[in-house]
Amino acid sequence: MQMKKFLTTAILATGLFLSGNCFAESEDLLAEFKQKRADYIDCGAENISYSVDKNSLNVLKYAPPEYIISVNLIYYSSNGLKGDNLKEFARSLNRQYRYDYNERRMYVKRADDSGAAYWIFVDPKMIDKLEGYKNDWDMDMAAGEIAFYLAYGMSFFDKPVSEQAKQIIKTR
Repeated sequence: MQMKKFLTTAILATGLFLSGNCFAESEDLLAEFKQKRADYIDCGAENISYSVDKNSLNVLKYAPPEYIISVNLIYYSSNGLKGDNLKEFARSLNRQYRYDYNERRMYVKRADDSGAAYWIFVDPKMIDKLEGYKNDWDMDMAAGEIAFYLAYGMSFFDKPVSEQAKQIIKTR
């Protein structure tokens, strides 16, 4: 399972690394990320680390039991090499999460190939399985839980699901 997660992460890193506007945005974002580290909450790491930008939190819908929250995630990676071979990058990605509090179901907004938006259920039972990794549900579960906690000061689930949310919620 670890090898599959590593391969998935390596493919994502390659895609991010090779994307053209990643570099234009990367230098400024990387400097800001390093300088203002306290503004970011780590959500996980496996070759690429990602963090929730606390200052980007935006409650788009507050209509209990339904909530929609937007937050920026910062991806950061370093290949660990020294000198001229050192390659670091950072990229910002906006995510929107929809929550059904009565059903305790979390959704993340995605777009299909034509750009049409849709909501996909982030299944807590699948976050540690290959399907969960392929769909970034491990990352989305952690970021979604942390976003809900930052907005409302409580866990979305009866108990946090992701290890990252467990750490954040118990320390606050």
